[in-house]
Amino acid sequence: MPIVKLLPRNFQFECQSGETVFEGALRQGIRFPVSCENGVCHICKGTLLVGRCYIPHKGYVDATDNDLILCKAVPDTDCEIEINGVLGPGEIALRTFACQVETVESISHDVYRVVLRPPAGKRVEFHAGQYLSVLMDNRDPSFFSIASAPTLADESANRNIELHVQAAEGWESATAIIDYIKNHPVLKVQLPFGKACVTETPAQPMVLVAAGTGFAQMQSIIEHALELNPEQKISLYWGGRKADDLYLLEQPKAWQEKYPNFTYQTTSGDVEDNEWPGHHEQLFNTVLQDKHNLAECQVYASGSPEMVYATMDAFIEQGTPADNFHSDVLEYAPRD
Repeated sequence: MPIVKLLPRNFQFECQSGETVFEGALRQGIRFPVSCENGVCHICKGTLLVGRCYIPHKGYVDATDNDLILCKAVPDTDCEIEINGVLGPGEIALRTFACQVETVESISHDVYRVVLRPPAGKRVEFHAGQYLSVLMDNRDPSFFSIASAPTLADESANRNIELHVQAAEGWESATAIIDYIKNHPVLKVQLPFGKACVTETPAQPMVLVAAGTGFAQMQSIIEHALELNPEQKISLYWGGRKADDLYLLEQPKAWQEKYPNFTYQTTSGDVEDNEWPGHHEQLFNTVLQDKHNLAECQVYASGSPEMVYATMDAFIEQGTPADNFHSDVLEYAPRD
């Protein structure tokens, strides 16, 4: 069977006999722009760099002829094809939406819950655990975890998008963001971002470790995972420097009461020093004391880079495979 490589993403797959490039890619969960299969729209046009394809009503095309309509092109040999906008399995295209601000409410001494309503008729796609950017006039984008779970494929209506925005007293940049949101009934957002997310029903127990508003990412993951499988085993550990840094505590309590395999613990240092690093160790030690078989768990961590890397080091030492530890910190704040 011919092997097709799509550049520049280097996605590679086999095409079965008589199968078009589009059909072979789709069978592997690989997508690229296409709106029809009649060879007219040209949205799925690619450039044949290596190999030969058969085009109905046209005949064989080799690399000297270049352009292909991939919904009609049937590979005759191994091929390399250049096409932009290709998405791998589970990837979602980055899009910008103008959302209506439904709610801005204080839910703790320094955290606000912001609820956005997506535009009517437009499907907003993201995976549980991903984040978005808020685009503001004359300001750099600000990034926030999406606290709501994604809409499942069989649902016709979008769910609202929930964010947890921390704006501590004296934190001028965060206060300015909340003021901006309060004064703009329509907010422009771009999504989705992040690889530390859930794209399918988890096959292993999940250990979730969050500090502060890192709970927002965990809320999305928990609600989605339990919607996919109410029997999913999930252990949530949530820490803060002080007890009142933990908000919406009724939510994990409700999950624990409803789902037999969900448990949670909270930790706090109850100290005034915001630079005190001890809460990191306190949080991951609480997890380790519960004696999970970390070699068989999927771990998600959300917090500061210092918290995430301290947790990762402790867990890997106790048997967590590096591939089972997920955090967006690993992508946007890699170690030197």
